[in-house]
Amino acid sequence: MAFNWRHDGSDTEYPRWPAVEKEFLRFFRALDDFGRREDLGAITPTQCEVTYINSIRSSKAWADHGDLHRVLSILAPPQGFLSRMDTTQMSTAVRIRDENAQDRGRLHITAQPAFDVEDNQPALVLTLTARGAPDPATEEGLLALLRLGHKWVVEGFTSVTTVPMHEEWERHA
Repeated sequence: MAFNWRHDGSDTEYPRWPAVEKEFLRFFRALDDFGRREDLGAITPTQCEVTYINSIRSSKAWADHGDLHRVLSILAPPQGFLSRMDTTQMSTAVRIRDENAQDRGRLHITAQPAFDVEDNQPALVLTLTARGAPDPATEEGLLALLRLGHKWVVEGFTSVTTVPMHEEWERHA
């Protein structure tokens, strides 16, 4: 089962995690009820993920696709002979651990160069996906892992983006 939300650029209020989680649960339970009613069985969640896709437009802090190090703190600018990149993309992953330091899955982070459809200016698509298996494989286990995944996506975003970008976004800790 997949549940999606996308900001359409309108003035509608950005739904925060509790509202998205509540809607997901409503659909999850409806699908589970349908499966039980039709003798298909209950849903046993075996994997879940939380994905945030962020389109980051060029700005005062970064001008073009060679400036990815100005957006992402986990990259350094080239040194020596290769003093300037034309474009950069990256992919990495880190283990997700719970409050007991147990492995629960992985946080996958990708950065892809793009162009904004409105004005053809450089943009960066930064995607963070927290993925793992619920334990136990129940609604409660699913919710616990989704909440943990949400935390890792949000905190991971802050960890991999630079302080100048946080200042530009007026992001406060």
